[in-house]
Amino acid sequence: MSKQHLSLILLFLWFTLDVVGIPSFVDSPGFFSLDMLWWFLFFIILILNLRGFRYDTPLTIGFMAIWLYTQYESHWKYVLWGATPQQIKWYNHFFGNTHHLIPMSNTRIVPDTYHSVLLLLILICLFLFLSRIIIIRRRKR
Repeated sequence: MSKQHLSLILLFLWFTLDVVGIPSFVDSPGFFSLDMLWWFLFFIILILNLRGFRYDTPLTIGFMAIWLYTQYESHWKYVLWGATPQQIKWYNHFFGNTHHLIPMSNTRIVPDTYHSVLLLLILICLFLFLSRIIIIRRRKR
């Protein structure tokens, strides 16, 4: 099994925690949610990768890039560039029951542990799949 597949499986298992929910760690948004739809799409991409679908690498890169963008827009934009007091209050209310490596703050958004690890795993997968394309293209020359 390749590094790409292992990273994809690890990310899938981590994301499954969001769908299932673990009290005081990550809250489940419920079965009828965008997270569940995203989980189902991810499941299909995982199966295509493991089955050796011809276009699995570009499909996975596109999926990871979209996911990275949505994570940036919903979490990391406010962590990196700041947020209004109202946004901080909403974020702390919404993610107040989740685990944080760094204590929550009333002056800035502090991401919870789940989303910090999720971002790291998405970046690792994206890097590994992009490197796969670079390696394949160099071999063709």
